[in-house]
Amino acid sequence: SAPAVAGKVTSEKDEAKIAVVGSGNFTTRVLLPALPNTGLSRKVLVSKTGVTAAHAAKKFGFQNMSTDFSEVVNDDEIDTVVITTRHDLHAGMVCESLQAGKNVFVEKPLALNLDEINTVREAVMANPDLILMVGFNRRFSPHMTSLKEWTASVPGSKAILITVNAGAIPADHWTQDPEIGGGRIVGEACHFVDLARFLADSPITKYQAYPMSGAAGRLGDCVSLQLGFEDGSIATIQYLANGSKDFPKERIEVFAGGKVLICDNFRVSKEVGGNRKFKSGSQRKGHAEELAAFFSAVRAGGPWPISAEELFEVSQVTIELRQQIEL
Repeated sequence: SAPAVAGKVTSEKDEAKIAVVGSGNFTTRVLLPALPNTGLSRKVLVSKTGVTAAHAAKKFGFQNMSTDFSEVVNDDEIDTVVITTRHDLHAGMVCESLQAGKNVFVEKPLALNLDEINTVREAVMANPDLILMVGFNRRFSPHMTSLKEWTASVPGSKAILITVNAGAIPADHWTQDPEIGGGRIVGEACHFVDLARFLADSPITKYQAYPMSGAAGRLGDCVSLQLGFEDGSIATIQYLANGSKDFPKERIEVFAGGKVLICDNFRVSKEVGGNRKFKSGSQRKGHAEELAAFFSAVRAGGPWPISAEELFEVSQVTIELRQQIEL
């Protein structure tokens, strides 16, 4: 299997020289504003449309802009690549970047099928000194690190309930296309498989998808995902596109050792029956924290913020869950 952590780098770096590939709405609205202010040399921003890249490059302090990904791969000065393109491009760009000797942060999903997973795994094994990270931001949210801390003293297994009021997306949206976006289970529900894996802190040993049938189930984005873990923990992820916008988007509940821990929409987390509580003024879904963890690991030469075993396990399980849904 792939190495758990990056190999030892002989010396720490003062800063990472980065390229960001992709400048879509999520990238410019969420990721680029969350980049750390120190320890980064923003070399180049790549986008298929030069106008978008030029605007974003200027706004976020990049030295150059480009429309050509191969310029990044061939630039020896760049040591780290952040990939935020369409989902079908992720695995190929990850492999090219690793083979060119660059650390990689890639937005989820890591890959769209098991062949791509295996190709990425081979690239990781061939370059053990590099760091790969997938944008599973929710495990880095202070709400989730609080919940995990609160259950640390609880012996035994946990029951985890994750409700995602994902909202409807049209059938012709690119994310619904299995060849381009992978569909919403691979493209989005992977977040919650990873979150359950993080909270259970135990390998996933069993998994089953139960899709809705009828009109609401036709796109495969109204699904109950059941996970079983090595330590006896269980998780249920209700990923639903047929709810009301007036209902909160995400709710996480953990039942363990006589406690119930709840996170409401990444704004308020509390212990029912206890007095622990964490409240954030705005939603804190962990984007700034995940990027800080990644670039800190790049500068220190490891270890990976999420181990290789967990990255590949979560990515593979999510793809296999999607395969269980007959469309």
